[in-house]
Amino acid sequence: MHKFYFILAASLLPYIGTAQQAKEAPIKANYQLAAKFSPEKLKKMIFSTSIKPNWINFSDRFWYDYASPQGRNWYIVNPALKKKELLFNNDDIAAQITKIVKNPVDAQHLELQGLRFTKDEKKLRFQVQSTQDTVKSKDEIQKLKNKSDTTKKKLFYLEYDLATKSVLEISDSTKVKPPLSWASFSPDTNTVYFAKDYNLYWMDRSNYLKAVKNEKDSTIVEHQITKDGVQYYAWGGDEYSTTTGEEKDKDNEPKRKRVWISWSPDGRYFTLSRKDNRALKPLWVINNVSSSRPTLETYKYQMPGEVDSTETELYIFDAGAKTPRRINV
Repeated sequence: MHKFYFILAASLLPYIGTAQQAKEAPIKANYQLAAKFSPEKLKKMIFSTSIKPNWINFSDRFWYDYASPQGRNWYIVNPALKKKELLFNNDDIAAQITKIVKNPVDAQHLELQGLRFTKDEKKLRFQVQSTQDTVKSKDEIQKLKNKSDTTKKKLFYLEYDLATKSVLEISDSTKVKPPLSWASFSPDTNTVYFAKDYNLYWMDRSNYLKAVKNEKDSTIVEHQITKDGVQYYAWGGDEYSTTTGEEKDKDNEPKRKRVWISWSPDGRYFTLSRKDNRALKPLWVINNVSSSRPTLETYKYQMPGEVDSTETELYIFDAGAKTPRRINV
């Protein structure tokens, strides 16, 4: 009997040792598993779920791209003719791009950045990222914390002729600057609206073009629409949060901010909402993931059970007179 218990105890020793090691082994974060569900990885699995029209030179024609398990395709649509067709042949354009960038480009996984029509609508311009290394510009290096990181993957600027179906490499000087993030255009694109110092402003297109070249140009003319905006009761909203103890460069901090407005079909009126958050108490949180050091942030937040006496206000603006009228909602 004693011999039986001895054999049983001896047979359990490996399992006891393994269990003890499992208890002592530290639990490590599985970042590789989490990365499988990152937005960029999921995009490749989900493909397109909606269509975004890209209007061609302010006409009623537009192009769009749509990705499926069979690949990504680009289409051009003419609503007046009720016609939709492929913008180009993926196999043909991929073969031509491969010769230029010296990288194998797969027609099924074609990635074209910044695609747009030229003004004469006879050509398409776009960019393709390659695996070739190139030196960053002086401006790019100055913005980096690590000045030794001077290389990047080369971006090729290409042009596709719709008539000859040929692809050519062009200079990066043809690159079009994206619209300024704070600019909200009127339907005719002649007026730009934005928020500044908690109030609503506008400028004409000629002054906006000055801002595109240099946002600090002292000759830019701005027109103030509202004058009663204050912090936490601002036209265009406030910053979501503020970081305590953070030294900000006021000179380089953006003054103009975007406003989210909705236009009437005839372009004569637009709507804008506003909410008074001054009575809400601040919520303090410690941000442990934004940088190497934890930061203390605060923002206005309504906790469960707290009563908020203010409601969102809705205003309609006469675009010509630049005057608001509050709607009783």
